[in-house]
Amino acid sequence: VGATSLYQNQYSDQMALLTNDIYSDVNFTVNTLDNQTNFINKITGLSEHYFYRLNSQIVTGGSLLNGRVTTNNQNTGDANITYRVSIPRDTQLYVSMPNITFTNDNREDIQITVSGRTSLYTTDNAYSFFDIGYFKAGQTIDITFVFPENSQVSFNSPNFYELNIESFQKAAEALSSQNVSVKTQGNKVITKYSATKDSSILFTLPYDKGWHASQSGKKIKISRAQGGFMKVDVQKGKGEVTLSFVPNGLKEGTILSIIGLISFVLYSRTMKRKVIRI
Repeated sequence: VGATSLYQNQYSDQMALLTNDIYSDVNFTVNTLDNQTNFINKITGLSEHYFYRLNSQIVTGGSLLNGRVTTNNQNTGDANITYRVSIPRDTQLYVSMPNITFTNDNREDIQITVSGRTSLYTTDNAYSFFDIGYFKAGQTIDITFVFPENSQVSFNSPNFYELNIESFQKAAEALSSQNVSVKTQGNKVITKYSATKDSSILFTLPYDKGWHASQSGKKIKISRAQGGFMKVDVQKGKGEVTLSFVPNGLKEGTILSIIGLISFVLYSRTMKRKVIRI
């Protein structure tokens, strides 16, 4: 309990976002940070740069050869390496460690220690990207990576990034300033908006054929956005969009169930009549 903390994210948004204009998909690449940057700028209409790469150097525990880092510790069995990074003030620091290879498949986690504080991270995803923390003052820090129960670990040269807090806040304020409100009611999501130009309402809900959209009592089109989300294009002005969810195949299944029930009742009555006649 003592190691758990709770905080309110003042930049959290609703499940419906009013985009800067009619939304079209961003072409995603293998670079996650570029994808995030392009996606946020597309929604907000900004042209900000959010992530900057920082210089780093190995202090101890590893060697670099042809862009591949190898670290080992035959004595304790816990391979480790320490990097030194100079960071500016008001920085949220991240690190990516691509293509990690462990010698022990049963322990594929990482302990990261900064300023005497250690955090445990898992590597159960395809992109090993870790949040190091927020630093108010500009400083040079040593970051130690420990790979428990692994005598040797290798990975591509890591990249350290700072998040530009000022640009991030600008984007968050642009989103929160949009005149849009959302409420849920049963199986419905009701979104009221006021758009200064033709735009899209982007729903951060998984796309499903069971969703249907209507406006002023008329059915409108739901489009798939970025492969997994939903969007509805709206015209300039005020309006209200209602999403309703009915599981795909529910109507057909209900009809078939009713037909089956009626057939069973008729069959039962027929059999009873035959028994009485006998």
